[in-house]
Amino acid sequence: MSSSEAALSSNSRTPGDAGVVLDGVSLSIEGTRILQGVSATLPPGTVTGLLGPNGAGKSSLLRIIAGIDRADAGTVTLDGAVVGQLRRREAARRIALLEQNVAPSVDLSVREVVLLGRIPHRSRLLGSFGGEDDLAVATDALTMVGATDLVDRRWHTLSGGQQQRVQIARALAQRPSLLLLDEPTNHLDVSAQLSLLHQVRGLGLTSVLALHDLNLAAAYCDHIVLLQGGRLAAFGTPAEVLRPDTIRAVYGVDCDIVPHPRTGRPVIVFSGPDEQPPPSAPPAARDATSGPLSAPQPAATGNSRPTPTRNATSRPLSAGQPAATGNSHQHP
Repeated sequence: MSSSEAALSSNSRTPGDAGVVLDGVSLSIEGTRILQGVSATLPPGTVTGLLGPNGAGKSSLLRIIAGIDRADAGTVTLDGAVVGQLRRREAARRIALLEQNVAPSVDLSVREVVLLGRIPHRSRLLGSFGGEDDLAVATDALTMVGATDLVDRRWHTLSGGQQQRVQIARALAQRPSLLLLDEPTNHLDVSAQLSLLHQVRGLGLTSVLALHDLNLAAAYCDHIVLLQGGRLAAFGTPAEVLRPDTIRAVYGVDCDIVPHPRTGRPVIVFSGPDEQPPPSAPPAARDATSGPLSAPQPAATGNSRPTPTRNATSRPLSAGQPAATGNSHQHP
């Protein structure tokens, strides 16, 4: 067992033992309905994609799941405990939320950024953190996201993808049983997006990711929560949720679904306004588009025999020799 695995197993809440149940979650802000009656069960140890157009309520739902905001109605439970009833310190130990565009206000080292994740575990008596145990946890967290080589770098020198990995390491340093990420692939190139989601999936934690890219969700998520106007539009596996009729109803775009050639997971091929299939053409029109017609030839019948073309294709014609046609006969 690696040191990171040993550190996690020593915690009373190991990765994968958290289950999340959303039961009729509703939220209004200044009279505007943000969420209404959202219910879903997220199995332990799975990755759930939270999808929906802008303004669908994804970030608001993540904050309610994290216990930061309170729902007007309904409950969120984690391991059977109502999140809204947890003390803030306990919630911070059990749930890690990485929101959009959150960065240290001062230029810290990577080690110092990851150690911020140990604040919920700080001793009330000592009033500080950063001892040997905290440093070991921070190192393990960096190992899990493949960023140990960055430990002595300054935050401002990191690329966007590196900063995201370090932020996830900070979240993991909390030793959570639930990981919440709000649009973690924003501003990352394709390689960094794939690498990041591959690492998240490999953690074994119950994770909820708000995403805009439907194909990334289809590739890396076990379940999809699809929101539309604050309501639950669909919930299930990617194959169950990401269907052309559902996508058209929620996003207003046409698409086709094809299986990935390597994984078999659904791949969404979107069609723009100018990419609609043409109406079926009559046979004559289809023939006209297939290429220029040759001189009229008699139709083949059941009694016709193919003309041998061996001599016509096996060597060039000599001078003055007529080219073979479908009506010509080869003479010995």
